[in-house]
Amino acid sequence: MKPIAFLLLSFIFLANVAFADFTLNNPTVDFGSKNSGESLSNTLNVTNGAADTILIFPGNIGFTGPANYTVDISITGDPVLLADEQRAFDYSLTLPSDMIAGDYAGTISIIDDQSDAEEQSLSLSVAASASFDLREESVDYGRVFYNETKSVTFTLRNTGNTPLSGITLSSSADSSFEMQFSEITSLAPGEEKEITATIFVPFDTTIEDRVNLGSLVIGSDQLSDATFNSFFLLDVGSYLSLEKVRTKVETTTQTISEDGDIIDEKARPLEKVELDVEVENLWKSERNEEIEFDDVEVELKVFAIDKDDEDIEFTSETVSLDFEGNERKHTFHFEFLVPVETDDGTYDMEIKLTGTDDEDNDYEVIWNIDLEVDRDSHDLIISEYSLSPSQVSCEGSSLADIEISNLGKNDEDYVRFTLKNSELGIDEVKSRFEIEADIEEDEIRHRETVPLSISNPSDGTYPVELRVYRDFDTLEDILTRNLVISGCDDQDQASNEVEEPQGEPEPVPVIAPPEPQVPAVSEPDATQEPEEEETDVEVDQTETVEQPRRVQQTPQVRVADNQPVLVGTPAVNAYASFRESPAYVYLLGVGYLFVLFLALFLIVLVRK
Repeated sequence: MKPIAFLLLSFIFLANVAFADFTLNNPTVDFGSKNSGESLSNTLNVTNGAADTILIFPGNIGFTGPANYTVDISITGDPVLLADEQRAFDYSLTLPSDMIAGDYAGTISIIDDQSDAEEQSLSLSVAASASFDLREESVDYGRVFYNETKSVTFTLRNTGNTPLSGITLSSSADSSFEMQFSEITSLAPGEEKEITATIFVPFDTTIEDRVNLGSLVIGSDQLSDATFNSFFLLDVGSYLSLEKVRTKVETTTQTISEDGDIIDEKARPLEKVELDVEVENLWKSERNEEIEFDDVEVELKVFAIDKDDEDIEFTSETVSLDFEGNERKHTFHFEFLVPVETDDGTYDMEIKLTGTDDEDNDYEVIWNIDLEVDRDSHDLIISEYSLSPSQVSCEGSSLADIEISNLGKNDEDYVRFTLKNSELGIDEVKSRFEIEADIEEDEIRHRETVPLSISNPSDGTYPVELRVYRDFDTLEDILTRNLVISGCDDQDQASNEVEEPQGEPEPVPVIAPPEPQVPAVSEPDATQEPEEEETDVEVDQTETVEQPRRVQQTPQVRVADNQPVLVGTPAVNAYASFRESPAYVYLLGVGYLFVLFLALFLIVLVRK
């Protein structure tokens, strides 16, 4: 019984296959000429048979031609068809972007749930498209020294759909670099090859970093020349090397190791900028050759920083550099003040190193460093202050020459300055004047000459302090200059020499001489001190003799040879009998000599 049932079911199934068929009304489609990567679309026109059916569409189709490709296809529409129904199904596909040029054929196969099958044949011709590309945007040789050869590689790829033949490569670099390329003749579609580019750096090349050697030019039989701009880069190395620059702006230091850097610390007008430029002979370390350098010097130029956009320039001394040891290096020092009238901005500093090696090859290395200047909101400074004269005599006078500059960004409407020295009684003040901030109109300076009133001077050095304020009492700057006064003590000395002695002079030791022949003299009043004898003293009329404030020194008496000396006043007794004695006559003679020698002593001191 079971075999009979199986045969019956099989008969029913075969009967359904025989009767459930469909047909494809457009079995062939010619797309014509298309480009690789292009999208295609069309329809499948289907007529169903006498029974309901379900269509099964493929997810991809194959193309055969110069190469074989499998392409995804998308077919839209309800795949269930009723008996005798007709319907159009849309489909689309995209050709591969690297599809090689040529004629291609493909087939879309459709089946239904009863395994009935129909096909639509596709044909197309892919147009030739020649193109190529480079994997690298540029190639960098790095540092290449004078008289040195170096190679780099890059990759050329055929991105078209047709073979490339007759490929040529060239460069726009100067012929002195002698650039050469490895040979390449052809590239199949999608193929890539590595190319070697060799370069030679001659001695007369400008020494600098990030040098653009030029462009790469590629051509073929299928393509016109294509140019890849700024493709070759290198750093030209010099055996006379600018190694680094150490900068100092006021107290902030920085080390710059390559061209094109910027000094981090911003400078203000009148601030000091220092640079230490370190250079080195690299012949021994780079090429192991014992070559020296002569006439090595550095020029520093700061562009358009001075008034009217003028440059400031400095040139170092010349030195020689050995090929080894400490003598292979040298540091050049530069320093300058930012000009008063420098405005906010960035200023280019050029550092140019030059020299000649033993083989008469000239070298020139140039670095450019940026210096930023930033003026403060408020910045009053004493730009000039001097005393004229700075050294005066006791009765002389001096003038203070002052210049105050506004280096800030704001106008200052309430400026004040003071000049002071308490010992000399100097106390000068000027208030409520203005200094503008417009550096273009030269209105940033205030100049003034102030007479100094000096009271009760004496010899010495006196600091005269200048202070500048804004907004009445905000201190901006302080500067001190010394005023030297001389000659006052000389006048005191001269006055002391003509002062009458006050009281009895100090006694000095007495050397007793042999008894002299004493001339007759008038008898003094024993109740009074002996008076000085008036003597004609010749005084230099150019000197002013003042009464001394104090005794300067113990008088020294010079006398003639063989004359007795007695300094001081002896005590005497007022007895008549004593006057008649020989001792009285002796003492009277000694008193006479004392008065005489005292007068001579004063004459000598005055003439000194």
